[in-house]
Amino acid sequence: MAEVIIAFDRLPEWWGTVFLDAQVIEKGDKSGVGRRARFLTRSRLPLTFLWEAEIIKVNSPCSCQIKASGDINGKVEWSLKQNGAIADVRIESDISLNRPILGRIAPLMWPTVVEGHRWAMEKGLAGLTGELDQVRARLN
Repeated sequence: MAEVIIAFDRLPEWWGTVFLDAQVIEKGDKSGVGRRARFLTRSRLPLTFLWEAEIIKVNSPCSCQIKASGDINGKVEWSLKQNGAIADVRIESDISLNRPILGRIAPLMWPTVVEGHRWAMEKGLAGLTGELDQVRARLN
């Protein structure tokens, strides 16, 4: 799973309409640590975000940590745990939006912001499920 997440250039292929563009700007080491990419993403609202992500830790194949900067700042940790025939995917994030206008209006629009994040994560889960199915099929 970590390999799928840190393949930054492929995120627009499986994350659906959220990731509009991804450009790897640093390859990082063999494990992926140090890999950096610049993303253009969109929200459910008519907003786009330009930000960079850097892999700061990889525990292959089960987890990775990413640091974000730009319009989106913070850290995200992805982990996968096999639970019988099912894989549990967990995403822990501590992120903020680095857009002054959004910082001022977010408290007023909090339900909309939360729903937009939920929408993006649902798109990601659906895409990740399909991508992991394809990886599993290639391995079998």
